[in-house]
Amino acid sequence: MRDVDESFVIHLTRITDGSWRNTYGSNESLSIHNAFRFAMIRFKLKECIAEKEFRERRRVTLLEIAEATGIGRITLSRMLNHGSHVRSDTLDRLCRFFGCRIEELVEHIPD
Repeated sequence: MRDVDESFVIHLTRITDGSWRNTYGSNESLSIHNAFRFAMIRFKLKECIAEKEFRERRRVTLLEIAEATGIGRITLSRMLNHGSHVRSDTLDRLCRFFGCRIEELVEHIPD
C-alpha cells in the first residue's frame, strides 16, 4: 500500500446489509456497492484548497468554503483532520466550489 497521511483517511468495513460503515463505530453508513472487504477513502480537501489558493493567489478559509457551499465548518474540519462521513450532496457542493471532478476530491486506496 502507498504511504498515506492517516489524518485524511477513513476506514470502511462491509456490514451484513451490503453497505459500508466507518470502522471507528459511527452508526451512519455509506451505501457503496463494491466487492472489496476493506477499503480506505482519502479526502483530498487540503490539496483542493491549496490549488485554489495558488490559482487565485489568495487565502481560502474553511469559513469561506462553508458559507459558499452551505456545508458546516465542523464537517469541513473533520474532512481535513481525520475523515468523516460525507454525503454525496456534500461532495457535489465541494466539486462545484473547487471546479473539480470527484476524483480530484476523493481517492480510493485499496488495501
